[in-house]
Amino acid sequence: MNEEVKKFAEVAIALPIDRLFHYKIPDEVSNEIAIGRRVFVPFQTRTVVGYVVDFSESSDVKDIKDILSLIDKE
Repeated sequence: MNEEVKKFAEVAIALPIDRLFHYKIPDEVSNEIAIGRRVFVPFQTRTVVGYVVDFSESSDVKDIKDILSLIDKE
């Protein structure tokens, strides 16, 4: 996918949950984020590890949260 349209990431949470969650990609990590990278994301009342599995230009999720940071830089 074109680098310029990486606005949202589909993230698999490292918990026994069988679905993906959408997160907004902050500008400061948009050039480094890639499929397969581990990220810290807010989930309910805590911060958890997730895995980026896809990107999208838009999301239907209301009040979408930002990815907090990248764990893997490469």
